[in-house]
Amino acid sequence: MDVINLLTLLYGRAYWADARKMIAMSGLSPAQGWEKTLERYADEDTDQEAVDSLSDFVKAHMISGDKSLQLYKFNLQQRALLLARYSSARVANADLADSFPSIRSLGSYSGLSEQPRLIYKEENEDGHYFFFGSVRTYEHREKLEISSFPDSVQSRFRGYTDVYGVRNVDHDAIDVIWVPSRGRVVVVASDSPREAGGAFCERGHVALRHFIRTALGEDVSPLNLFHGIENVYRSDWGKIVELSFTTETGSVKNEKMRLRKVCLRKELFHKGGVAAVSDNISPFHVSVDWLSGFGDDAKWRPEMTLHSGVRVLHSPNPSLYSAILRHSLSARDLKVLKSRLVRLIKRQ
Repeated sequence: MDVINLLTLLYGRAYWADARKMIAMSGLSPAQGWEKTLERYADEDTDQEAVDSLSDFVKAHMISGDKSLQLYKFNLQQRALLLARYSSARVANADLADSFPSIRSLGSYSGLSEQPRLIYKEENEDGHYFFFGSVRTYEHREKLEISSFPDSVQSRFRGYTDVYGVRNVDHDAIDVIWVPSRGRVVVVASDSPREAGGAFCERGHVALRHFIRTALGEDVSPLNLFHGIENVYRSDWGKIVELSFTTETGSVKNEKMRLRKVCLRKELFHKGGVAAVSDNISPFHVSVDWLSGFGDDAKWRPEMTLHSGVRVLHSPNPSLYSAILRHSLSARDLKVLKSRLVRLIKRQ
């Protein structure tokens, strides 16, 4: 398995702060940034155990790293139908499945395009994972240096301080259906690059929802996560790093912790403000992180966001169907989050 190919995959999927931890925990030595790390391992023989460990981290990131999540609750018959459909289904490209997760750009494989196709299947003690691959495009807005334009073009921007362009980015999307070995809640994880926006993730959810409906022969909808916003805040789970809410005095507040070591629930300014309105606040956005890791020397903090708006908050039946998971380095993080969310949305 080629270490450079695995590193290149991470480069296209994970931010450096997260990738650096995965590389180090694999037994490799990350340099200062992506470019120097790729240079370091371009011509270096790498210990196979470290390469295999990095491969496991890459696969875990495909499952739970930077994902938009939807939860579905099925009865036993529906669960069995879903497993029967995709456990017996053929993958779109055998060469891709054989090399997974050390794969090339998805567009280079025959049979893959914008429509997600089943590319890999795995079963372990946590359940069945079905990986779907596609090439999805999103628009990325970036600043352009006026000085890089020809002189004839620069003159047209005289007086402008900034010029921005919109670039189409082709992203190798890996969407996953996870059917846990226990319980009736199934997780759909759609790729969620941070620059892509909600519409990009929703295209993955729509496609996988269609696959689930086809397998079951009936219409299905994800669970409503909206009540989880306030219940996450009112619980003692993790550290609240961001919160948006309204008050009975008519104000809208957006609070974000600059120091991640402190939970917003316990921050003095927040506590004082909430006490001043007798704790009568209505949250519509929350981000929470929690401690995860493999022992004392390998720790990280996954972060989950439930985002809605004031209009939805005050609607007759507020709804929210997706959660965003960031900074996850292990599929175990997804297992923890699924268990927490299921309990929290039950509280009304």
